[in-house]
Parts: sequence; C-alpha cells; structure tokens
Amino acid sequence: MAQGFIPLYRKIQDEWFWTNSKYAHAMIGLLLKANHEDKEVTFKGAKRTIERGEHITTYRDLAEDWGCSKSTIDRTLRALEEEGEIRIIETKATHIKIIKYDYYLHDDFVPMMGNSRDKHGTRESLNNNDNNENTIHTMNIADLKTSEREKSATEEIMEDAEFISGIIKKFHIGLPDIKDEIYEMESYYEEKGEKPNSWKPALKTWLIRGKKIEKNINNRMMDYSDE
Repeated sequence: MAQGFIPLYRKIQDEWFWTNSKYAHAMIGLLLKANHEDKEVTFKGAKRTIERGEHITTYRDLAEDWGCSKSTIDRTLRALEEEGEIRIIETKATHIKIIKYDYYLHDDFVPMMGNSRDKHGTRESLNNNDNNENTIHTMNIADLKTSEREKSATEEIMEDAEFISGIIKKFHIGLPDIKDEIYEMESYYEEKGEKPNSWKPALKTWLIRGKKIEKNINNRMMDYSDE
C-alpha cells in the first residue's frame, strides 16, 4: 500500500480538467506519484535525475495503475500536455513533468505561467513577474508544441489516413487494434533502447512478424489436435 500524503488544495477544483473524470483522475494520479524532491534513480539500467514535480514510468505501469488501456493513457497524456499541464520529456521511458506542481500543492503559490482555465472554461494566463528568469524558463516549457519535439510512433502513423486505410485492408484489423499494436511496438523499441528510421515501415514489419507468429501457433495447435 502507498504511504505518505500530499497537501492538495481545493483550488484544483477550479481547473478546466476537474469536471472531466478521466483527466482529473490522471492529474491526481500524477501529483501523487511525482517526486517531492530531486532524486537520482536507476531506470532500465540507466541513472538519471528526477526533479521535484516529475515522475518516470511506462505506459504499461500507468495502464495498470489507472485501470485503462495504453491507448487511453497516450491520449490522456497528450491532451494534458497540449493544455500545458504536463511536459513529456523524451527519453527511453515515459518521463513526465507536472508544470504547475508547486501551484497545486501550495495555498499561496502563484505560478509564473500556465494554461489554466477558470471554472467556466475560459483560458487565463497566470503570470508572476517577480522573477523574470524563472518566468521565461517556465513559459518555454509550457509553450512547447508537439511539432517542436520528435514525433512519437502514434503521431507519425495516425496522422497518415491513407497509410492507416492500407493497413486496415492488408491486415484485416480495426483501428483500435492498430493503436494497440503501435503501443506494443513502441514499448518494444523503448525497452531495447532503439528507434527505427521511420515508424510506418516498422509497423508493417511488426504486423507481418505478428501474423507469422500467430500462424505458427495455430499450426502447432492443429498438429497437437491431430495427435
């Protein structure tokens, strides 16, 4: 059982995500998991420093903790990132930084920049000009766009409707299955510490390999039944 607590203030109920159970659950879960102080950890054999307000994990672990699919995890994290709540730091793992960690955990803390919304859904800019250096740094983090970082497998593949249509016809699988295969493939490469030159050819190879394995298993089962 998890130990300890965090001082979470009621003002979080005024945030845009609070009325959406999926996003609220995700934010509370991330706040509970985040480090309360800088700490050096070993993850998959590599040492790295996890700063206050950050959490390192995997889609698989989050899916188990939150009781949902990895595709739901991906969509939820991307949505929170687009709204400026978190930053996904590109590493071999899923390294998440909560942008307004101190704001949610302190009653009198005013964030230097954020994409918060009031309870009516209106976007509001939260500024604190007392520390210009920190303000600029936080603005840069909050304003990061998906296009400014390396695309994930999901982004590269799913934005190509013609490619997806071809995959559906060739392998006779639906869109949810394609998404699940993408996450499994991406996790496989993450664990190996590798990345293909292009995700789309990699997905085709991945699916072909999976079909061959499935065929071999079916053939073996038929052989056993004949005996």
